[in-house]
Amino acid sequence: MRRAIGLIQVAVLFSARDMGTRKTRTFLTILAIVVSVSTLVALRTVGVGMHAEVEKQLRGLISADLILLSEEINIPESIVGIVKQVPGVKSVAPVIFITGKVGISRCYLAGVRMEDLRSFFNLTVTKGRLPYPNETDFILVDESIYLDNRVFLGKYLPVKALYISSRVEYLKVIGVSSSFLGIRGASLFSGAALPLEKLQEMISRKGYVSHILVKIEEGYSLDTVRNELKKIFPEANIVQQKDIFEAIMKVLKVIESVLMAITLIGLLVAALGVMNTMTMTAREHIREIGIMKAVGADSTHILVIFLTEAFLMSVIGGILGIIVGYIEAHFVKLLLLKMGLMMDIPIFFVPEIGALGLFVAISISLLSAFYPSWSAAKIRPLEALRYE
Repeated sequence: MRRAIGLIQVAVLFSARDMGTRKTRTFLTILAIVVSVSTLVALRTVGVGMHAEVEKQLRGLISADLILLSEEINIPESIVGIVKQVPGVKSVAPVIFITGKVGISRCYLAGVRMEDLRSFFNLTVTKGRLPYPNETDFILVDESIYLDNRVFLGKYLPVKALYISSRVEYLKVIGVSSSFLGIRGASLFSGAALPLEKLQEMISRKGYVSHILVKIEEGYSLDTVRNELKKIFPEANIVQQKDIFEAIMKVLKVIESVLMAITLIGLLVAALGVMNTMTMTAREHIREIGIMKAVGADSTHILVIFLTEAFLMSVIGGILGIIVGYIEAHFVKLLLLKMGLMMDIPIFFVPEIGALGLFVAISISLLSAFYPSWSAAKIRPLEALRYE
């Protein structure tokens, strides 16, 4: 036990002296570790925050248990009455979701009945108001469209359904909602709501919709109601809202995986930096290795001494990388906002991410330092003493 403690003390003193003597090389090595760990921590932190916010907004976007959907606008609106007769169905909403353009913004257009707008869409109106019962020529836009068009309440914006019709309608902006999830200029739930009849008229599909939203009464099983609907509409595509959530979450996970793959470049740079530093350190201390072996040190002792230096640099670089990464996450958030992401990504410290960053820093450093350290440890005393 005493020998082990003594060895550790010698290794720490040797490493501290060596790092202090070669400040520039040590600084550059630690900097490479800091950059790689901070990138890992920042991207992972932003990914976790984005995942949490997207899930929150998705769950607040549409309040429906089951959704009958079609890739085209070919579902007869008349089947709403049939669906309502199924045991366990509480309420039904015919809806059209299509890609469109409002002003200069490309987005989704949601055609919905006014009574369904209040019960099926969890809209948070930040400016303006919801439509009056008999109001027809209006549109509710999200904050993305509001900012892009520099619109003001009461202004009329041109609305067009892309790929379906060339008809343009001018509708009055009566309110702005923050509940649509979207990226400025793209169409992932970023969009606007307008009367169902108005959208059907614009695209010449009167009496047809693309989605039927269904709410289930409490106490009824989703699977039971879904099976009943399948019996009535055997060819219908019926999904649960959670299926859509899971599909979108899988896309987010793929995005997170791509971001994490980017960090591998930084980790590779850090690994090469540590390996280069330890190779140079081993060569510069070959005579000292020979002396230590001559007085009784074995290869394991030498290996521990050099790995201790790599360990110390990794711990310093890892801790600094965690701190820098957390700060960097806030800058990434601001950058995404400037790029048009209409989402307030929460940035919070996740202990698991910090632990992962430190673990990666130590693992990469020790693995990179092992070969040059082991090569130095295996050198024969006479060869080491002859080394110039």
